[in-house]
Amino acid sequence: MKKRARNIKLLGIISMFTDVSSRMILPILPLFLVSIGATGYAIGIIEGISDVSAALLKTLFGWISDKAGKRKPFIFIGYLFSNMVKPLYAFAHSWFGAFTVRLSDRIGNGIRKAARDAFIAESCREGKSGSAFGFVKAMDKLGATIGTLLVLIVILLYKQPNFKVIFLLAGIPGILGSFVALMLRERKCVQTKKRKISFNFKQFPPQFKIFIAISFLIALANFSYMFFLLRAKDMLGWGTGELLSRNAVISTIILYLVYNLTYMASSQIAGKLVDKFSTYTIIPLGLAVFILMNLGFTLGRGMILPWILIMLYGFTQSIITVQTKTHTALLTPPELKGTAMGVYNTAEGLGNFLASPIAGIIWETRFGAPVSFAFAGVLAIAALLLFLFFQKPHYQNISTYREKE
Repeated sequence: MKKRARNIKLLGIISMFTDVSSRMILPILPLFLVSIGATGYAIGIIEGISDVSAALLKTLFGWISDKAGKRKPFIFIGYLFSNMVKPLYAFAHSWFGAFTVRLSDRIGNGIRKAARDAFIAESCREGKSGSAFGFVKAMDKLGATIGTLLVLIVILLYKQPNFKVIFLLAGIPGILGSFVALMLRERKCVQTKKRKISFNFKQFPPQFKIFIAISFLIALANFSYMFFLLRAKDMLGWGTGELLSRNAVISTIILYLVYNLTYMASSQIAGKLVDKFSTYTIIPLGLAVFILMNLGFTLGRGMILPWILIMLYGFTQSIITVQTKTHTALLTPPELKGTAMGVYNTAEGLGNFLASPIAGIIWETRFGAPVSFAFAGVLAIAALLLFLFFQKPHYQNISTYREKE
Protein backbone atom coordinates (compact mmCIF):
# COMPACT_ATOMS: atom_id res chain seq x y z
CA MET A 1 0.00 0.00 0.00
CA LYS A 2 2.88 2.37 0.83
CA LYS A 3 4.46 1.65 -2.53
CA ARG A 4 1.22 2.56 -4.28
CA ALA A 5 0.77 5.77 -2.32
CA ARG A 6 4.38 6.59 -3.26
CA ASN A 7 3.59 6.03 -6.95
CA ILE A 8 0.69 8.49 -6.85
CA LYS A 9 2.85 11.14 -5.17
CA LEU A 10 5.61 10.64 -7.74
CA LEU A 11 3.16 10.93 -10.64
CA GLY A 12 1.87 14.15 -9.09
CA ILE A 13 5.43 15.54 -8.94
CA ILE A 14 6.10 14.51 -12.56
CA SER A 15 2.86 16.12 -13.69
CA MET A 16 3.64 19.32 -11.77
CA PHE A 17 7.13 19.74 -13.26
CA THR A 18 5.86 18.98 -16.76
CA ASP A 19 3.09 21.54 -16.50
CA VAL A 20 5.50 24.19 -15.18
CA SER A 21 7.40 23.63 -18.43
CA SER A 22 4.29 23.63 -20.63
CA ARG A 23 2.71 26.72 -19.08
CA MET A 24 5.91 28.70 -19.51
CA ILE A 25 5.48 28.09 -23.24
CA LEU A 26 1.76 27.94 -24.04
CA PRO A 27 0.80 31.52 -23.04
CA ILE A 28 3.40 33.00 -25.40
CA LEU A 29 3.32 30.35 -28.16
CA PRO A 30 0.68 32.12 -30.31
CA LEU A 31 2.71 35.36 -30.16
CA PHE A 32 5.90 33.48 -31.08
CA LEU A 33 4.21 31.79 -34.03
CA VAL A 34 3.00 35.12 -35.36
CA SER A 35 6.50 36.60 -34.92
CA ILE A 36 8.00 33.93 -37.21
CA GLY A 37 5.37 34.42 -39.89
CA ALA A 38 2.55 32.02 -39.00
CA THR A 39 -0.94 33.05 -40.08
CA GLY A 40 -4.14 32.14 -38.28
CA TYR A 41 -4.63 29.38 -40.84
CA ALA A 42 -1.14 27.98 -40.09
CA ILE A 43 -1.78 28.08 -36.33
CA GLY A 44 -5.02 26.15 -36.93
CA ILE A 45 -3.11 23.49 -38.88
CA ILE A 46 -0.45 23.22 -36.17
CA GLU A 47 -2.92 22.76 -33.33
CA GLY A 48 -5.39 20.62 -35.29
CA ILE A 49 -2.94 18.04 -36.62
CA SER A 50 -1.00 17.93 -33.33
CA ASP A 51 -4.11 17.35 -31.21
CA VAL A 52 -5.62 14.73 -33.51
CA SER A 53 -2.30 12.85 -33.67
CA ALA A 54 -2.09 12.77 -29.88
CA ALA A 55 -5.72 11.68 -29.55
CA LEU A 56 -5.29 8.71 -31.89
CA LEU A 57 -1.99 7.62 -30.33
CA LYS A 58 -3.56 7.43 -26.86
CA THR A 59 -5.69 4.43 -27.82
CA LEU A 60 -2.83 2.74 -29.70
CA PHE A 61 -0.29 3.05 -26.90
CA GLY A 62 -2.87 2.21 -24.23
CA TRP A 63 -3.48 -1.05 -26.05
CA ILE A 64 0.27 -1.67 -26.47
CA SER A 65 0.80 -1.15 -22.73
CA ASP A 66 -1.91 -3.75 -22.03
CA LYS A 67 -0.21 -6.18 -24.43
CA ALA A 68 3.20 -5.55 -22.87
CA GLY A 69 1.84 -5.79 -19.34
CA LYS A 70 3.81 -2.66 -18.42
CA ARG A 71 3.08 1.05 -17.87
CA LYS A 72 6.33 2.60 -16.61
CA PRO A 73 8.31 2.53 -19.90
CA PHE A 74 5.53 4.35 -21.75
CA ILE A 75 5.20 6.93 -18.97
CA PHE A 76 8.95 7.63 -18.90
CA ILE A 77 9.46 7.69 -22.68
CA GLY A 78 6.36 9.84 -23.27
CA TYR A 79 7.31 12.45 -20.69
CA LEU A 80 10.99 12.52 -21.66
CA PHE A 81 10.26 12.83 -25.38
CA SER A 82 7.85 15.75 -24.86
CA ASN A 83 10.08 17.60 -22.45
CA MET A 84 13.25 17.20 -24.52
CA VAL A 85 11.69 18.66 -27.67
CA LYS A 86 10.05 21.71 -26.04
CA PRO A 87 13.27 23.79 -25.82
CA LEU A 88 13.73 23.29 -29.58
CA TYR A 89 11.19 26.09 -30.14
CA ALA A 90 14.18 28.37 -29.46
CA PHE A 91 15.75 27.21 -32.75
CA ALA A 92 12.60 27.30 -34.91
CA HIS A 93 12.76 30.01 -37.55
CA SER A 94 9.62 29.11 -39.51
CA TRP A 95 6.11 28.01 -38.62
CA PHE A 96 6.86 24.57 -40.08
CA GLY A 97 9.78 24.17 -37.68
CA ALA A 98 7.53 25.16 -34.76
CA PHE A 99 4.90 22.72 -36.05
CA THR A 100 7.47 19.90 -35.92
CA VAL A 101 8.24 20.70 -32.28
CA ARG A 102 4.57 21.01 -31.32
CA LEU A 103 3.69 17.74 -33.08
CA SER A 104 6.57 15.94 -31.32
CA ASP A 105 5.42 17.31 -27.96
CA ARG A 106 1.88 16.02 -28.55
CA ILE A 107 3.20 12.64 -29.74
CA GLY A 108 4.91 12.30 -26.35
CA ASN A 109 1.57 13.04 -24.71
CA GLY A 110 -0.06 10.35 -26.83
CA ILE A 111 2.56 7.80 -25.81
CA ARG A 112 2.22 8.35 -22.06
CA LYS A 113 -1.35 9.44 -21.34
CA ALA A 114 -3.30 6.15 -21.36
CA ALA A 115 -0.52 4.22 -19.61
CA ARG A 116 -0.28 6.93 -16.95
CA ASP A 117 -4.03 6.96 -16.29
CA ALA A 118 -4.11 3.17 -16.10
CA PHE A 119 -1.12 3.24 -13.74
CA ILE A 120 -2.96 5.68 -11.46
CA ALA A 121 -6.03 3.43 -11.40
CA GLU A 122 -3.87 0.40 -10.59
CA SER A 123 -1.74 2.14 -7.95
CA CYS A 124 -4.41 3.39 -5.57
CA ARG A 125 -6.03 1.67 -2.62
CA GLU A 126 -9.52 0.22 -2.81
CA GLY A 127 -12.11 2.97 -3.08
CA LYS A 128 -9.50 5.72 -3.52
CA SER A 129 -9.23 6.03 -7.31
CA GLY A 130 -11.04 9.38 -7.28
CA SER A 131 -8.64 10.83 -4.72
CA ALA A 132 -5.68 9.55 -6.75
CA PHE A 133 -6.83 11.15 -10.00
CA GLY A 134 -7.75 14.30 -8.08
CA PHE A 135 -4.32 14.58 -6.47
CA VAL A 136 -2.46 14.20 -9.78
CA LYS A 137 -4.71 16.76 -11.46
CA ALA A 138 -4.25 19.18 -8.54
CA MET A 139 -0.47 18.88 -8.88
CA ASP A 140 -0.84 19.41 -12.61
CA LYS A 141 -2.67 22.69 -11.99
CA LEU A 142 -0.16 23.74 -9.34
CA GLY A 143 2.49 23.39 -12.04
CA ALA A 144 0.33 25.41 -14.45
CA THR A 145 0.07 28.23 -11.92
CA ILE A 146 3.82 28.24 -11.20
CA GLY A 147 4.64 28.13 -14.92
CA THR A 148 2.35 31.06 -15.70
CA LEU A 149 3.88 33.15 -12.90
CA LEU A 150 7.41 32.29 -14.03
CA VAL A 151 6.81 33.34 -17.63
CA LEU A 152 5.23 36.56 -16.40
CA ILE A 153 8.33 37.29 -14.29
CA VAL A 154 10.67 36.58 -17.23
CA ILE A 155 8.64 38.87 -19.48
CA LEU A 156 8.76 41.66 -16.89
CA LEU A 157 12.56 41.33 -16.64
CA TYR A 158 13.00 42.12 -20.33
CA LYS A 159 11.91 45.26 -22.16
CA GLN A 160 10.98 43.07 -25.12
CA PRO A 161 9.76 39.43 -24.83
CA ASN A 162 12.75 37.11 -25.20
CA PHE A 163 11.15 33.94 -26.53
CA LYS A 164 14.42 32.03 -26.87
CA VAL A 165 15.32 32.45 -23.19
CA ILE A 166 11.83 31.36 -22.10
CA PHE A 167 11.88 28.24 -24.28
CA LEU A 168 15.30 27.17 -23.03
CA LEU A 169 14.39 27.78 -19.38
CA ALA A 170 11.11 25.89 -19.82
CA GLY A 171 13.00 22.73 -20.70
CA ILE A 172 14.68 22.48 -17.29
CA PRO A 173 11.69 21.58 -15.03
CA GLY A 174 10.19 19.31 -17.68
CA ILE A 175 13.34 17.21 -18.16
CA LEU A 176 13.91 16.98 -14.39
CA GLY A 177 10.33 15.79 -13.93
CA SER A 178 10.73 13.14 -16.64
CA PHE A 179 13.56 11.40 -14.78
CA VAL A 180 11.43 11.22 -11.64
CA ALA A 181 9.44 8.59 -13.59
CA LEU A 182 12.39 6.21 -13.17
CA MET A 183 11.54 6.10 -9.45
CA LEU A 184 8.09 4.61 -10.09
CA ARG A 185 7.67 1.05 -8.85
CA GLU A 186 5.61 -1.01 -11.21
CA ARG A 187 3.85 -4.25 -10.48
CA LYS A 188 2.97 -6.66 -13.24
CA CYS A 189 -0.25 -5.63 -14.94
CA VAL A 190 -3.10 -7.98 -14.06
CA GLN A 191 -3.79 -10.22 -17.05
CA THR A 192 -5.49 -13.53 -17.59
CA LYS A 193 -3.78 -16.14 -19.74
CA LYS A 194 -7.13 -17.43 -20.95
CA ARG A 195 -8.12 -14.07 -22.40
CA LYS A 196 -6.47 -12.72 -25.51
CA ILE A 197 -5.82 -8.95 -25.40
CA SER A 198 -6.93 -7.86 -28.86
CA PHE A 199 -7.71 -4.46 -30.29
CA ASN A 200 -11.45 -5.03 -30.37
CA PHE A 201 -14.02 -2.52 -29.12
CA LYS A 202 -16.62 -5.31 -28.75
CA GLN A 203 -14.82 -6.74 -25.71
CA PHE A 204 -15.81 -3.75 -23.56
CA PRO A 205 -18.99 -3.69 -21.43
CA PRO A 206 -22.03 -1.92 -23.00
CA GLN A 207 -22.04 0.82 -20.36
CA PHE A 208 -18.43 1.68 -21.19
CA LYS A 209 -19.30 2.10 -24.88
CA ILE A 210 -22.19 4.40 -24.04
CA PHE A 211 -20.01 6.37 -21.66
CA ILE A 212 -17.42 6.95 -24.38
CA ALA A 213 -20.16 8.54 -26.50
CA ILE A 214 -21.19 10.67 -23.51
CA SER A 215 -17.55 11.69 -22.94
CA PHE A 216 -17.25 12.77 -26.57
CA LEU A 217 -20.38 14.91 -26.17
CA ILE A 218 -19.01 16.48 -22.97
CA ALA A 219 -15.72 17.26 -24.73
CA LEU A 220 -17.64 18.79 -27.65
CA ALA A 221 -19.31 21.17 -25.18
CA ASN A 222 -16.02 21.94 -23.44
CA PHE A 223 -14.17 24.23 -25.86
CA SER A 224 -10.85 25.99 -25.19
CA TYR A 225 -10.39 27.94 -21.96
CA MET A 226 -9.37 30.93 -24.12
CA PHE A 227 -13.02 31.47 -25.08
CA PHE A 228 -14.00 31.61 -21.41
CA LEU A 229 -11.27 34.16 -20.67
CA LEU A 230 -12.25 36.30 -23.65
CA ARG A 231 -15.91 36.21 -22.67
CA ALA A 232 -15.08 37.16 -19.07
CA LYS A 233 -12.97 40.02 -20.41
CA ASP A 234 -15.87 41.29 -22.49
CA MET A 235 -18.29 40.99 -19.56
CA LEU A 236 -15.88 43.05 -17.46
CA GLY A 237 -16.02 45.79 -20.06
CA TRP A 238 -12.63 45.39 -21.71
CA GLY A 239 -13.54 45.87 -25.35
CA THR A 240 -11.50 44.99 -28.41
CA GLY A 241 -10.02 48.48 -28.50
CA GLU A 242 -8.34 47.78 -25.16
CA LEU A 243 -7.30 44.24 -25.99
CA LEU A 244 -3.57 44.94 -25.67
CA SER A 245 -3.74 47.59 -22.97
CA ARG A 246 -1.70 46.97 -19.81
CA ASN A 247 -4.88 46.71 -17.73
CA ALA A 248 -6.50 44.18 -20.06
CA VAL A 249 -3.39 41.98 -20.35
CA ILE A 250 -2.68 41.91 -16.61
CA SER A 251 -6.34 41.34 -15.71
CA THR A 252 -6.64 38.51 -18.24
CA ILE A 253 -3.57 36.83 -16.74
CA ILE A 254 -5.15 37.19 -13.29
CA LEU A 255 -8.36 35.58 -14.62
CA TYR A 256 -6.26 32.69 -15.92
CA LEU A 257 -4.53 32.31 -12.56
CA VAL A 258 -7.88 32.35 -10.71
CA TYR A 259 -9.10 29.61 -13.04
CA ASN A 260 -6.00 27.47 -12.42
CA LEU A 261 -6.07 28.00 -8.66
CA THR A 262 -9.75 27.02 -8.48
CA TYR A 263 -9.09 24.00 -10.69
CA MET A 264 -6.18 22.97 -8.45
CA ALA A 265 -8.08 23.42 -5.17
CA SER A 266 -11.23 21.63 -6.34
CA SER A 267 -9.47 18.66 -7.99
CA GLN A 268 -8.76 16.93 -4.69
CA ILE A 269 -12.24 17.81 -3.44
CA ALA A 270 -13.67 16.20 -6.59
CA GLY A 271 -11.63 13.06 -6.00
CA LYS A 272 -12.70 12.72 -2.38
CA LEU A 273 -16.35 13.26 -3.31
CA VAL A 274 -16.39 10.31 -5.69
CA ASP A 275 -14.66 8.09 -3.12
CA LYS A 276 -17.32 9.01 -0.57
CA PHE A 277 -20.30 8.86 -2.91
CA SER A 278 -20.05 7.65 -6.53
CA THR A 279 -19.39 8.94 -10.01
CA TYR A 280 -23.07 8.37 -10.75
CA THR A 281 -23.86 11.10 -8.23
CA ILE A 282 -20.96 13.52 -8.79
CA ILE A 283 -20.75 13.58 -12.61
CA PRO A 284 -24.37 14.85 -12.93
CA LEU A 285 -23.55 17.47 -10.29
CA GLY A 286 -20.56 18.66 -12.30
CA LEU A 287 -22.59 18.76 -15.51
CA ALA A 288 -25.40 20.68 -13.80
CA VAL A 289 -22.95 23.33 -12.57
CA PHE A 290 -21.37 23.43 -16.05
CA ILE A 291 -24.81 24.11 -17.55
CA LEU A 292 -25.49 26.92 -15.06
CA MET A 293 -22.04 28.39 -15.75
CA ASN A 294 -22.73 28.47 -19.49
CA LEU A 295 -26.07 30.13 -18.77
CA GLY A 296 -24.19 32.78 -16.80
CA PHE A 297 -21.75 33.38 -19.65
CA THR A 298 -24.71 33.58 -22.06
CA LEU A 299 -26.89 36.06 -20.17
CA GLY A 300 -24.76 37.52 -17.37
CA ARG A 301 -23.40 41.04 -16.94
CA GLY A 302 -21.55 42.98 -14.26
CA MET A 303 -18.11 43.25 -12.69
CA ILE A 304 -18.40 40.49 -10.08
CA LEU A 305 -20.19 37.73 -12.01
CA PRO A 306 -17.29 37.02 -14.46
CA TRP A 307 -14.96 36.21 -11.56
CA ILE A 308 -17.57 33.87 -10.05
CA LEU A 309 -18.10 32.19 -13.42
CA ILE A 310 -14.35 31.71 -13.95
CA MET A 311 -14.13 30.01 -10.55
CA LEU A 312 -17.12 27.82 -11.45
CA TYR A 313 -15.35 26.99 -14.69
CA GLY A 314 -12.29 25.77 -12.77
CA PHE A 315 -14.56 23.76 -10.45
CA THR A 316 -16.45 22.09 -13.31
CA GLN A 317 -13.23 21.22 -15.13
CA SER A 318 -11.89 19.42 -12.08
CA ILE A 319 -15.17 17.57 -11.53
CA ILE A 320 -15.50 16.50 -15.16
CA THR A 321 -11.84 15.51 -15.65
CA VAL A 322 -11.39 13.61 -12.39
CA GLN A 323 -14.81 11.95 -12.35
CA THR A 324 -14.91 10.83 -15.98
CA LYS A 325 -11.48 9.19 -15.69
CA THR A 326 -12.52 7.50 -12.46
CA HIS A 327 -15.76 6.31 -14.07
CA THR A 328 -13.81 4.90 -17.04
CA ALA A 329 -11.51 2.98 -14.68
CA LEU A 330 -14.47 1.54 -12.78
CA LEU A 331 -16.21 0.35 -15.94
CA THR A 332 -13.34 -1.74 -17.31
CA PRO A 333 -11.58 -4.98 -16.28
CA PRO A 334 -7.90 -4.75 -15.24
CA GLU A 335 -6.41 -6.37 -18.34
CA LEU A 336 -8.05 -3.74 -20.57
CA LYS A 337 -7.36 -0.70 -18.39
CA GLY A 338 -4.72 0.84 -20.66
CA THR A 339 -6.81 0.36 -23.80
CA ALA A 340 -9.90 1.75 -22.06
CA MET A 341 -8.05 4.86 -20.89
CA GLY A 342 -6.70 5.27 -24.40
CA VAL A 343 -10.17 5.04 -25.96
CA TYR A 344 -11.50 7.56 -23.42
CA ASN A 345 -8.64 10.00 -24.05
CA THR A 346 -9.04 9.64 -27.82
CA ALA A 347 -12.77 10.37 -27.63
CA GLU A 348 -12.10 13.37 -25.41
CA GLY A 349 -9.31 14.61 -27.70
CA LEU A 350 -11.43 14.36 -30.84
CA GLY A 351 -14.30 16.15 -29.10
CA ASN A 352 -11.99 18.96 -27.96
CA PHE A 353 -10.53 19.19 -31.46
CA LEU A 354 -13.99 19.84 -32.93
CA ALA A 355 -15.28 21.96 -30.03
CA SER A 356 -13.13 25.06 -30.45
CA PRO A 357 -13.59 25.49 -34.23
CA ILE A 358 -17.36 25.10 -33.81
CA ALA A 359 -17.37 27.63 -30.95
CA GLY A 360 -15.21 29.98 -33.01
CA ILE A 361 -17.52 29.80 -36.03
CA ILE A 362 -20.56 30.57 -33.87
CA TRP A 363 -18.58 33.30 -32.08
CA GLU A 364 -17.88 35.08 -35.39
CA THR A 365 -21.50 35.04 -36.59
CA ARG A 366 -23.93 37.90 -35.98
CA PHE A 367 -25.22 35.97 -32.95
CA GLY A 368 -21.86 36.44 -31.20
CA ALA A 369 -20.17 34.93 -28.17
CA PRO A 370 -23.26 34.33 -25.98
CA VAL A 371 -24.66 31.80 -28.45
CA SER A 372 -21.42 29.79 -28.30
CA PHE A 373 -22.01 29.27 -24.58
CA ALA A 374 -25.71 28.57 -25.10
CA PHE A 375 -24.74 25.87 -27.61
CA ALA A 376 -22.30 24.36 -25.10
CA GLY A 377 -25.05 24.36 -22.48
CA VAL A 378 -27.42 22.47 -24.78
CA LEU A 379 -24.75 19.81 -25.46
CA ALA A 380 -24.12 19.49 -21.72
CA ILE A 381 -27.86 19.00 -21.08
CA ALA A 382 -27.88 16.19 -23.67
CA ALA A 383 -24.83 14.58 -22.02
CA LEU A 384 -26.47 14.85 -18.59
CA LEU A 385 -29.68 13.19 -19.77
CA LEU A 386 -27.78 10.38 -21.50
CA PHE A 387 -25.74 9.76 -18.37
CA LEU A 388 -28.80 9.64 -16.10
CA PHE A 389 -30.68 7.28 -18.42
CA PHE A 390 -27.89 4.94 -19.54
CA GLN A 391 -25.31 4.86 -16.70
CA LYS A 392 -26.82 2.86 -13.86
CA PRO A 393 -25.63 3.18 -10.23
CA HIS A 394 -24.99 -0.54 -9.96
CA TYR A 395 -22.19 -0.43 -12.55
CA GLN A 396 -19.62 -1.01 -9.80
CA ASN A 397 -20.93 -4.55 -9.41
CA ILE A 398 -20.47 -5.62 -13.04
CA SER A 399 -16.92 -4.82 -14.12
CA THR A 400 -15.07 -2.97 -11.43
CA TYR A 401 -11.68 -4.25 -10.44
CA ARG A 402 -10.35 -3.18 -7.10
CA GLU A 403 -7.57 -5.24 -5.66
CA LYS A 404 -8.03 -6.04 -2.00
CA GLU A 405 -5.30 -4.66 0.19
